Amino acid sequence: MSEIGGGAIDTGQLLATPPIRMGDELWFYYGGINHRFTQKEGYRGGIHLARLRRDGFASFRSDDRGGFVETREVLFEGKHLFLNANAAQGDIRVEILERRGRTVLEGWSRELPHPLLGDHLQAEVKWQEKKDLEALQGQTLRFRFHLKNADLYSFWIEP
Repeated sequence: MSEIGGGAIDTGQLLATPPIRMGDELWFYYGGINHRFTQKEGYRGGIHLARLRRDGFASFRSDDRGGFVETREVLFEGKHLFLNANAAQGDIRVEILERRGRTVLEGWSRELPHPLLGDHLQAEVKWQEKKDLEALQGQTLRFRFHLKNADLYSFWIEP
């Protein structure tokens, strides 16, 4: 998308298409003009392309002081936990809690998983000495994501 001001031609009116998935990005083609109505002098317009990472509309973000986000209760059905996240300047650690969110399950604290570092669209969270999360099958629990200088876009569970 062009920058606001100067010779920008997409600051007055936009007409967009639904997103198209191209690999790991969403592409939005849109028409933009520099005025709200075409009768103004100097009318200019064009067709533009905006690109966005998959699931990148919004994120939970933390600064260098860190922070956390906790899910609601989740019925766990799967073996693997994946994140779409950018921790290129920091890290993300995950812990698993009992259903009410008051107690961390033994063996699933934030000190035990390998921290997520870097920018990933599909990074699996792994805990030390555990192959997968199969032992948690059928349990209702919560995930707590600890972020430091990081963005968490999405998470999901796979069999």
